[in-house]
Order: sequence, then C-alpha cells, then structure tokens
Amino acid sequence: MSAPPEPRAGRARRPGPPKVSVLFKVKAPDLVEATLAASEPQNPFEYLKRSILGSPIPLVNAKDELLNRAQALAILSSDALSSVAYGTEASLAVLVAAGLTTLHINLWIGLAIIILMAVVAFSYRQTIHAYPGGGGSYIVASDNLSPGIGLIAAAALLIDYLLTVSVSVAAGIDAIASALPALQQWTLILDLSAILLITYINMRGVRDAGRLFAIPTYVFLVSFALMIVLGVGHAFATGGLFVSAPPGAPDPHVLALIKSSQGTTAQTLTLLLILTAFASGCSAMTGVEAISNGVPVFQGAQQQDQARNAAQTLVIMILLLIGLFLGTTYLAWRLGALPSPTGQPTVTSQIATVAYAGVLRPMYYVVQFATFAILIFAANTSYADFPRLCAILARDGYMPVLFQYRGERIAFNAGIGVLAVLSAIVLVIFKGQVTALINLYALGVFTAFTLSQAGMVIHWRRRRQEDRGWRHKAIINAIGATTTGIVALVIAITKFDRGGFVVVLLVPLLLILFNRIHYYYQRPRQLHPEKIHDRKPCQQVIIPILTHQRLVEQTTSNGKLHTQHRHLWPHLVNEEIAIALTFDPAELLFVCVVFTDEEAEEVRHDWQSTLAEISQRHHIAVKLKMILSPFRTVVQPIARYIHDYSEGMTKPGLIGVMIPQQVHDHLWEKPLRRFAAERIYRVLKGHDHANLNIIKLPYTVGR
Repeated sequence: MSAPPEPRAGRARRPGPPKVSVLFKVKAPDLVEATLAASEPQNPFEYLKRSILGSPIPLVNAKDELLNRAQALAILSSDALSSVAYGTEASLAVLVAAGLTTLHINLWIGLAIIILMAVVAFSYRQTIHAYPGGGGSYIVASDNLSPGIGLIAAAALLIDYLLTVSVSVAAGIDAIASALPALQQWTLILDLSAILLITYINMRGVRDAGRLFAIPTYVFLVSFALMIVLGVGHAFATGGLFVSAPPGAPDPHVLALIKSSQGTTAQTLTLLLILTAFASGCSAMTGVEAISNGVPVFQGAQQQDQARNAAQTLVIMILLLIGLFLGTTYLAWRLGALPSPTGQPTVTSQIATVAYAGVLRPMYYVVQFATFAILIFAANTSYADFPRLCAILARDGYMPVLFQYRGERIAFNAGIGVLAVLSAIVLVIFKGQVTALINLYALGVFTAFTLSQAGMVIHWRRRRQEDRGWRHKAIINAIGATTTGIVALVIAITKFDRGGFVVVLLVPLLLILFNRIHYYYQRPRQLHPEKIHDRKPCQQVIIPILTHQRLVEQTTSNGKLHTQHRHLWPHLVNEEIAIALTFDPAELLFVCVVFTDEEAEEVRHDWQSTLAEISQRHHIAVKLKMILSPFRTVVQPIARYIHDYSEGMTKPGLIGVMIPQQVHDHLWEKPLRRFAAERIYRVLKGHDHANLNIIKLPYTVGR
C-alpha cells in the first residue's frame, strides 16, 4: 500500500494518533481487537443475560462447539429416531377406519417405508461427500438446478422444521400423559413449556445442547430396543411369531373409543386409504436429512474429515431407525396395539405394557419417560437446522439480515426465537393434537428430498470428466429422487383435504416473500446531502462502514451455476467520500468490523488499491482501521473505538463522524433492517464529546 501524501498547503495539520485504549488490543497498524468490555453494553441487563445464558464465547473458540459422533447422533438424529414413537401409530390410525381386520396391511406398509429409508439414506451419504461444507437441499438444488428451485426446497424445509417441533413436542407430552393420566388436561400448557425449555437450552449454544440431549437419547435407544426384544420374546412364548391374530383381546377402552369414532359403519378398504396410511407412516422418515445439512458442526481438522464423521453417523442412525421402526410395526400387529383417537394410551405405551410386565413394570415408566424426553428433544434437530438455513438465506439476501448473525453463544438467536414463536402458535391452533398435525407433516421434507436428489444427479453428470464412477452415483441419486418424488405426490394427494393444502399454499407464499426481500436488498441507496445542516469544518472525518458485508454474485459458465461472495465496501463509499470532503478534512478514516483474521486479510486486500486511489485523486490522507470483533458485535466496538479515538487525540481538532440514517422508511421495512447506524448514533450521543461532530447522513432506498 503506497504511503498517503502530505496534506495540501494551507490546511491545518491533521491530528496526531490516539492513545492505545485498554478496551482494544493492537494486532496490526490497521487492525485492533475488541475485548469483551468493548463488545457489549455495561448495564444490569447484560449481566443478567450472561448469568442466564452463560459467558460470551469468542469466535476463536468456535471449534470447541463442534460435536463428536456420539453428541451429533444425539442432536441431529433425535428427530429421525424419535419418529418411531408415532410413525407406526400414524399409519395404523388411518387403516383402523376400515376395521380391525385390515391392520395386518400395516406390516407391508412398514416394509415399504423401510426400503425407502435405506434408499434415501444411501443417497444422502453421497451428498455428504459431495458437499462436505454442508449439503442442504437449498444449496444442492440452487447449485445444480436453479436458484428458484433452491428456494422451493428451502421453503419446504422451513415448513418441515417448524412442524417437526410441533409434532415432536405434542407426541412427547402425549407419551408422558399416557403414563400419568392426570396430566392429560394440561397437555397444551406442557407443550408450550417444553418449547420454552428447548429454546433456552439452544440459546446457550450447540455444545451445551449436545451434552444435555445425549443422555435421554441413549436411554431411549436402550430402553426401546429392550422393549422390542422382550416384546418379540413374549410373542414367541405365547403362540409363535406369525399368528394371524393377537392372543389377547385389544384394550377395551381403546376399542370403545375407536368404535365410537367410526360411528355405525367403517370405511371401505381402498387403494387410496392404503396410500393415505403409507403417507402418514412416512412421517417416520423426517429428520433423515439433518445430518447432511449439519456437516459443519462435526469435529474434524478438514471438511473431508467432518464429512467422513457425518457419513458414519448417518449409517449408524439409519440402521437404528430401521431396527426400531421394524420392531415397533411388527409388535403393534402381533400384540394387538390400537391407535386411540385421543392419543392416550399411545401404541408404544401399549407395547411397553406387555413387554415390561411383572417385575419389569418399573421399566415401563423408564421407556415412557425416555420416549417423552427424546420426542421433546427431537425438536432440537429443527433448532439446529432451521436457524442455519435462515442464516444461509439471509446471507444470500432472501431473509432479513438479522438471521445471519450469531449471538454471544455462537447461536443464531434470531432463527431460534422465530422458530420457538411459530411452533408455539401452531401448537395452539391445533390444540396439541398429533393426529391433526401429522396431516401437515412430511410433505415438506419429501419435497426437499426430491429436489436435493435431482440436483445430485445433475452434479454427478457435470463431474463425469473428473469422477469415473459418476454413472452409478447418479443412478443411486436418480432412484432416490424418483421414489421420494412419488411419495411426495402421494402425500400431497392423500393429505390435501386433511390439511395438506396448508403446506401446498405456504410454499408459494414463502417464495413470494423471499423474492420481495431479495428485491428490497437490491434496491439502490439515495443519499441526501442537502439535508445536512451542521457544516462545521472538521480536521478529520470518520466514516463507519455499515453496509452489508458481502454481495452474492451468481454467474453461469459451461452450464454450471457459480456463487461468489465479495466485499461491497470499496464500491459503496464514493458518495460518502464526496460528502466528507465538503467538511474540508485533512484525513479520512474508514472504520469497519471484521470477525476473523482471514476476513481482515480479505478486506485489507480489497481496500489496498482503493485507498491509494482515493488518496491520489483527492490529495488527502486516507486510512482504514479494522476492528476484530471476536464476540460478533458491531455497534459497541465501533462506538467505543470512535469514543476512545476522540478522547485519545494528542492535538485538538474537531472530528466528524458520518452516520447514515434511513428516512421515510415503511413499517414493513423495519424487520429487514439492522438499525446498526441508529444504535451507534445513540451510543455516541449518550456521551459528551466536545471534539466530535456527529453528522447525520440521510438516505432513502429507491427503486
């Protein structure tokens, strides 16, 4: 970087450098690191928040938040594994409408679902290795099909994650209410309390969630597997494994409820009814894609190491899922378990009653409480993936920018909070009834399955020159796309009049929302310097860089979509420079926040030629100061640095600080804005700065 020229003749000498503040550590001439004291407000609310959520975690310690395979299995697989507690019951609840003699068909439905599980899991195992940075359906579909199709996958996944929370929590509370009937009248309140608990745990960070969720997940696996083994042993000892009817009579209470709900006549068994039962049973497959989406949270020195750990975890998860689902489906038929219209007792509760009889009766409560715990914590899969997907969409300009930023515990707080509120609203609307919620379930995830696997077929075809085995890989993903596409169509048809139409309508509405938000962020900014009234000459003008950090550029070459992220800052400050020069300064100082040393080096490289060009063109000294913010805050580090900079000047002189202020914004625009500039302005105004001239720079967002 060339040295800046001397100030022009007749101009006052520029002020000397400030003293080094204890709030910032000097790392390079153009880089300082903000301490914790410089990164957050010092007030009672911050101390209370820290005592509740824990101390802030610097970004350099983010690797300590990564998960080993045991922890990842607990967090990312709990949704899929817990679905065995309601998947079999969901299909039985449809078949029972045609009478008790049709329930044996559920065995064949379960077998078809197991085959589908294996196909999807094998397909996603390929996706993990092809996209070691995280192969979510949105990324795969956008990269290989088109950005629009990628947004369809994103919308479908967001809906599925939301419903996963609602269904898992409601099913978990039903499980505990089956063991403790006194709780049945309080199920909705317990549902909302469970959401509040999971939200709090996730606000504390991924690693804390992993430690807490590991215990109930493994207790569930052991107790549920033992229940299946004992249930099979009981069946063998009481008439054989393949009898045509259960040796005992069905639960008379459940049988009475079924007859009263059916009325005087039962439905006729038709192909449509069987397909509807199959569609309901496919809810057992939700969560299979979570590991593919969450590869970056796995431990590993390199992305390929993370991908290998993720692929191994996926294989373990799918084997456990197939075993538990097969055992539950078989025992439900063999022991005569029936789905109750009220949800209590559950099918798994009836199986556990038979398996854990006599001296083993205490184990019945263990398996019920473990089922309750894993179903509640299964919602955590959505808490891991919903905020991450929102952050990626925000990075690409399709969701409010606030979703992109991590909180003090390296968690996407905005996504976590929105998920909690929306899932609570859904539970209230459906009164916590799993049978009603299940009709909306699975369509979103199977749509995402289909688009992701179709994208992988294109991916392998494009790599046919580099990968000799591209044909069989493409065939595997094509089979996965075809089967999941057929299932998605079946679910859409059979569930449409049962509530599935809500999902069908929500996807296009979300697409409209995504594109409107994207349009807003693409609108140009129009500055209005004529509205600046305070025109005092300044020795120096500080320009905080607060625009969106990166611009997403999507270009196509050789039929392939390439996505690049480059810094916008040097391209958006020309107007600010022209306005700053009207204050006749001897020096311009640009201040920006970076979050990593690597990002600091990128910014330094981007600005190197720009600073020299500005200096030579306007014959003025120009500097860039980067503030490394390890705790991911922006407002406080910039405001504190400007405050300390002005206080530490060795020579007197008025310093101007240009703060952009959007005016004439609409109410609907406010959720899309960060309000960082307004907050910096308030912080600086809150202190008495005799040598600071805080300049409001009005701007509007146009077409």
